[in-house]
Amino acid sequence: MTDEAGYRFSVLGPVRAWRGGAEVELGPPQQQALLAVLLVRAGQPVMMTDIIDVIWGENPPSTVVNVVQRYISRLRRMLPADALARCSGGYRLDLDNSEVDLLTFRRLRDGSAAVAPDDSRRALDLLIEALGLWHGHAAASVHPAIRAAPMFTEVDGEFVAAVLRAADLALTNGESDRVLPVLRAAAAVAPFDETLQAALLRALAATGRPAEALTHYDGVRRRLADELGVDPGPLLSATHQEILRAEPTATVTQGGRTPATPRADAADGPAPVRPAQVPADLPTFAGRTGSLARITDFLTTDPSATARVVAVSGMGGIGKTTLAVRCAHRLAADFPDGQLYVNMRAFDPSGIALRPQDAIRSFLDALGIAEEKLPAGIDAQVALYRSLIAGRRMVVVIDNVRDAQSARPLLPGAPGSAAIVTSRDALTGLVVQEGALPVPLDLLSGAEAEAVLAHRLGPARLAAEPEAVREAVRFCGGIPLALAIFAARAAIHPQFTLRHLVAELATHRLDSFGQADADHDLRAVFSWSYELLGEPAARLFRLLAVHPGHQFGVAAAASLLGTDSARGRMLLGELSRANLLTEYEPGRFRIHDLVRAYSAELVHLDGLGAQRDASQRLLDHYLLSSFAALALLDPERVSRPKSPRPQPVPDVTAESFRERRPALAWLTNERRTLLAMIDLAVSLGADTHVWPLAWALESMVRSYEYWSDWEATQHHALAAARRLNNVTLQAGAHYSLGYLYCGVMLNEPEKAERHLLEAIRLFAVAGDPLTQAHAHLALARHWHGQSTERAQHERALALYQGVESDRPGTVPPDYLAYVYERLGRYDAALDYALRAVRHLDQAGNYREATAWHTLANIRIGRGELDEALAANDRAVHLYRTMGDEYAAALLLELFGDRLAEAGQVREAHASLGRALQIFERLRNPRTDTVRETLRRLAGEPAVKVSA
Repeated sequence: MTDEAGYRFSVLGPVRAWRGGAEVELGPPQQQALLAVLLVRAGQPVMMTDIIDVIWGENPPSTVVNVVQRYISRLRRMLPADALARCSGGYRLDLDNSEVDLLTFRRLRDGSAAVAPDDSRRALDLLIEALGLWHGHAAASVHPAIRAAPMFTEVDGEFVAAVLRAADLALTNGESDRVLPVLRAAAAVAPFDETLQAALLRALAATGRPAEALTHYDGVRRRLADELGVDPGPLLSATHQEILRAEPTATVTQGGRTPATPRADAADGPAPVRPAQVPADLPTFAGRTGSLARITDFLTTDPSATARVVAVSGMGGIGKTTLAVRCAHRLAADFPDGQLYVNMRAFDPSGIALRPQDAIRSFLDALGIAEEKLPAGIDAQVALYRSLIAGRRMVVVIDNVRDAQSARPLLPGAPGSAAIVTSRDALTGLVVQEGALPVPLDLLSGAEAEAVLAHRLGPARLAAEPEAVREAVRFCGGIPLALAIFAARAAIHPQFTLRHLVAELATHRLDSFGQADADHDLRAVFSWSYELLGEPAARLFRLLAVHPGHQFGVAAAASLLGTDSARGRMLLGELSRANLLTEYEPGRFRIHDLVRAYSAELVHLDGLGAQRDASQRLLDHYLLSSFAALALLDPERVSRPKSPRPQPVPDVTAESFRERRPALAWLTNERRTLLAMIDLAVSLGADTHVWPLAWALESMVRSYEYWSDWEATQHHALAAARRLNNVTLQAGAHYSLGYLYCGVMLNEPEKAERHLLEAIRLFAVAGDPLTQAHAHLALARHWHGQSTERAQHERALALYQGVESDRPGTVPPDYLAYVYERLGRYDAALDYALRAVRHLDQAGNYREATAWHTLANIRIGRGELDEALAANDRAVHLYRTMGDEYAAALLLELFGDRLAEAGQVREAHASLGRALQIFERLRNPRTDTVRETLRRLAGEPAVKVSA
């Protein structure tokens, strides 16, 4: 790339460097990763925050900035002079195109694109030269977790786009043999990229290798089925058919090809997300042929002006979900833009159903919308969801809904996509208003039931004992779940005759389970499956009735039984093999609601004392686990002097977390279970668990705007505190509720005022002036703009000064800075604000951002405009670093208002304009408010915004 005296750097494959022809040692792994980051962003500024996020993720060391600076110093010694420059907030690596393989690749690729259309041979030559620089995934030598960062995967995307264009050019020129090696390599590293696989098939066929092409297609088809549970898409299938027909393969160019989901070049940005959420198809599916045909015909023919909807209804365990999943997989080719799936859990025995707004959030996440980009409010989120799938052909499976009303927000809004809704309810509303196709499921017919058993046990075994098969079908009552358990029993014990198993089933017949006809006896199937368990597994199965949720981890099950995780996992495995549980992901289990109801009928065998002990251990498990998660997610809150500190309990196994991501995932997934645990604690009179569980949940429900959850849990906490006669806890609950009812959240001013005033009174009774002062600040915010606001700030300041007098250093300086600023005492405010930002430096949390915003307001009050702008920019940057775009926009809006109050109209307009851009991108309702403020600043007439 250069002469022997120069420099060369490679990032298209392993990260390497040469100087004067000799390879340079790149140092420790993280230093190599830093060089890789700089190389893929060569010529562009790389922010310090981006470097930290890519290399260290969510858990950087406290000295991370010093570590980066040390690595930068070392890299400068191996780079050309002045190549690594410091820029605002980060670094920039400036190298010639000839010195970096990625820059050379891009120069050749862009040169190919600029070649005249009639010189495709020259364009292909340049592309092949560019592709020759590729030696594997970008930054292949760095840790896989680092290499997964978008900046590296985007480079890999550039390679794939170049390979596809080269394949198209080669096919046009009759030179596919020139691109076969690179096509094979690319297809091997991206086995699920159907566009690449189709290009390889065309190239193989064009070079006289049709048999190899067909063999390769078969391998791709099996891999898609085995690992993703889908069939080949339309492009791959069409290419396969062309090869089978031996027809000439048309040139497929970037401009001419129209796949179902367009592939974007690097310049176009990332391609639309193609979700594949539907669970794996059941290989032993049988029966329901009529229903299957009705659904597929309805969804693939006679398109209408609206999205097509199917309403599948029937009793629990009748096979609604299995049918919906089979249909979704069968329709994959007709709806190639993806599949969404959600289990609404409407008939879960715990009574904890998934709310439509939670389902919408999961859909938006699957469609690639980050949490910080979610608009506020269910209506806005529904609108965004429907906008994202408009114009695309997708299948949405909405499983186990309570009624038509709970399904409606999740239905696609435009023609092209389809929804399959399942419920125990008849869903008459969907049939009447949405024109849904009703598909009520009855019990399987005798022939269908026998087909189910044949798929699971093989036709030979059934043919040997036809009478026993008929008896088994009769006892199982045509319920697919019952047939599955019977077949599993027979498959696990091939030495047993079916007649023996049927006799066993007949012996254990119980009263009918949810059926009027005693021949339909599901409980009998559960009973013999249960009675084959060892006693420890049987006891765990019974005690699962105590658990209020439908899914749980190993540690929760172990705590129920009072054993350790290893034994708990072993017993859960026994229950899973008996088809009484499903391990839906490693270490996580789900119990069917019918099976759960059966365990509830047996739990009395353990006695009330054992049930209460198990419930207590379960409460301890979730309390300890939630605090373990919170210790990583909000360590400042956990470390406060008056925070609850639950202690380890014998025979209770808590979850443990080493990183923020799994801690957040656990707390998010278990939110509904934790809410149910609070209800359980209330029912058991375990008030000492009610309030700390509510306290632990508060951070999450506040961050994710689960206002109704926050309200319900704090009311429980308040009631528990009253029963405990604990004034401090009562005050804390009132404070939390008062904060919640303020305008930015639930906006119920009368309730906010009542709870905050009561919190202030009770904190005074409890002798807690510090928290009492915090409550005065909250009340002052509530009374913003009223004559009483200043009095509340003065009262808060007096309390803070009293605390400082008794215990110097107790009051956080950011609180003092804020209250002095609100009182207009800017000199004292500045002193405390500077102390606060020094104290919180590099904390990277909300308090640090808020402290910088307070400092910005103080600077405005002192007339120091440039310093104010810089301080607020620091606060906005911190929020954005934390991924909270909404908070950043809100800060810009508040700062703009403050600038306007101070007469700095031009700067106010700029700050509000930045806020407006973010709100518009987030599709947040505050867009209209900010736009109206900007009009007012410009002297334009107000515009009435419709509700």
